[in-house]
Amino acid sequence: MPNGNLGTLLQEASHQGGHILNWPMRHLIALGVARGLAFLHAHNVIHGDVKPQNVLFDADFEPHLSDFGLESMVVTAGAAAEAASTSSTPVGSLGYVAPDAAAAGQATKEGDVCCSSY
Repeated sequence: MPNGNLGTLLQEASHQGGHILNWPMRHLIALGVARGLAFLHAHNVIHGDVKPQNVLFDADFEPHLSDFGLESMVVTAGAAAEAASTSSTPVGSLGYVAPDAAAAGQATKEGDVCCSSY
């Protein structure tokens, strides 16, 4: 993506007094990430590794989620619909994995939302 990732942008902003990312822009980024997660979760996909380095920006600084594999997809059909909010494949980066997901060895939709470190 032409404008890099959120991790790099935040690091650059901290060295320049935050001038690169003003609060309205940070708000729009947070909304974009939330919309992306809502879309994934509505289609039963668990990201499992939401962190600043996995938020990429296009030419218009629109955020896009990246770095999640096909193993994070959850297929739901009939009786399997109950399991739609979990994946049996543990995923995530140290420091960004929800404590309950690490303890259970399973990524969850809730863990994508509640424990991401921004």
